[in-house]
Order: sequence, then C-alpha cells, then structure tokens
Amino acid sequence: MVVDRKEAGALLSDVAGTERRVREFLVYSNTGGHLILWGVLWALAYTGTQFLTPVRPHWIGLLWLGAVTIGAVLSILLVRNAPDKAQTSPRGFDLRPAIAPFAFLVFGGIWIALGHLGPREQAAFYPTLFGVLIFVIGLWAGRWLVFCGAGLFVLTLGGYFWSGEWFELWMAIVGGGFLIGTGLWLRR
Repeated sequence: MVVDRKEAGALLSDVAGTERRVREFLVYSNTGGHLILWGVLWALAYTGTQFLTPVRPHWIGLLWLGAVTIGAVLSILLVRNAPDKAQTSPRGFDLRPAIAPFAFLVFGGIWIALGHLGPREQAAFYPTLFGVLIFVIGLWAGRWLVFCGAGLFVLTLGGYFWSGEWFELWMAIVGGGFLIGTGLWLRR
C-alpha cells in the first residue's frame, strides 16, 4: 500500500487533532476536580464571611486562612491521584499544589495592602484575579477554561456592583456554584 503526500498529511493532521483532544481531556478532567474543591471552599468561606462580618469580623482572616490551607492539602491529594500522575511529579511528593494557593494569597495580600482596599474590594479582588488566571491558562489549555475565567470575572463584577450588602452571599452562591458547576461540566 502506497500513501501519497496528501493522504500522509491528512493522517498526520488527524493524529495531531487526536493528541490535542486527549491533552485537553486530561487538563479538563484534572482541572474539574480542583474547580469543584475550590468552589465548595469558596462557597463555605464566603458564606462564613457574610454572617461573621456583623458579629465577629476579626475571625474572617482565620476563616480564609483555614479554607486556603484545607484547599492546599486537598489539592496535593488531587494531584497525587490524577490520571496522568506520571507527568505531574515523576520523582515523588509534589509541593506545587500546596505552594500555589499560598503564593496567590500572599500576592493578593500585598496588593490589597498597597492599594488600601476595603473589605468589599478585597472580596472582589481574589475572584477577579482567579478569573483572569483561569482565562490565561485556558488560552493554552482549552477554550472552556477561557469561558470559565471570563464568566467568573464577569459574575464577580456583577455582584460587586449590583448585589448590595449581600455581596459575600452572592459570591458564595453564584461564584462558588459557578466553579462547582464548571468543574462538574469539565469532568463529564
């Protein structure tokens, strides 16, 4: 059997398309679990923030630190149990999933302090930053992450401007729910 140049090009194109779809599937399935995890933590922490603000505002920082710590530990477990685990850390224990949320927290904390952001602005800063991060990752990893990042960004700004005193609850239900829903959809 002889294959001419056109047929060979078409076959190589099919192989490249299959490789792209498999890589996208692996990214989506692994990312979906992280979005679900952080969506649940997000919903719980924003709900706690909504109801602690009037009675125990000094506990809010500890609440969020606890949520990030739990998320970091569970992210390590998600990475260790990922289907393509051989590519994430061939040499053993991988600390990157634990370091990333804290790096994100420190980066945001510095800019919140430098910008003298109030509580409402702080509550909107991290989700918009997270939305942009997902958007940028999606430019390389897959278009649904682009939509997820943009959606999170837009929903956060919508809540910031229109939810009034219920912004934290908006972020718990709409922001957390959006992350959970997107995570479930990506894992399908």
